[in-house]
Amino acid sequence: MGEEIILDGRVLSAQTKYLIVHDKLIDAAIKLLNKKSVDVNTLSVSDVCKQAKVAVSSGYNHFPNGFVDVYHGIFKLTLQNVEDSLSDMTIQSKSSEYKVNYYLHAVANSVVALGEASRLTLFHYREMASLEGFVFGEPKLLLDALIKDYCQEQGIPKYKALVEDTWISFNGLLYIWMRFDENSKLFSKYDDEWFLKSIKHLFKKQLSSHIS
Repeated sequence: MGEEIILDGRVLSAQTKYLIVHDKLIDAAIKLLNKKSVDVNTLSVSDVCKQAKVAVSSGYNHFPNGFVDVYHGIFKLTLQNVEDSLSDMTIQSKSSEYKVNYYLHAVANSVVALGEASRLTLFHYREMASLEGFVFGEPKLLLDALIKDYCQEQGIPKYKALVEDTWISFNGLLYIWMRFDENSKLFSKYDDEWFLKSIKHLFKKQLSSHIS
């Protein structure tokens, strides 16, 4: 029995160390991707390891598929931060409509907070989707559950259509924000402020079109 406890303790220690190193690597990658002086097209896992002061061999243990794994790590971090905030008891006590709005805004805020790292990550979505362990449509699954709760509470039938339209509208706004370029006449106005303001009113507009 005593030997088993010692072994479990060693496994736990190894897992904790792995997560700490992984967080360091993801944080380093985000910093690099947000540096204007860095050529993101030539960035490698080795560069991330150097920034994080982590052995290159350890870096490739975390990202065996190369930089697409780094993008996937940033993507998962964004979603995890949002899901963690949703589990807060203060949020759980709110109305179902509040939770939908909170989720949409939390995703938008999380994306904006990571800046250029978010844009680059999202532009590599198709590559990430080909990875083993990638949960396709994961952000939509949570939105689906939240809107389903709202529709059941309000007696609104066929909630799937509301989910679909809300999801399409969110991604449309997100894509426009991803194309932001301060030097472009066409895309210079689609900055962080525009994106967050648009998301704030998104669900209310969708409700108006579905209930009216």
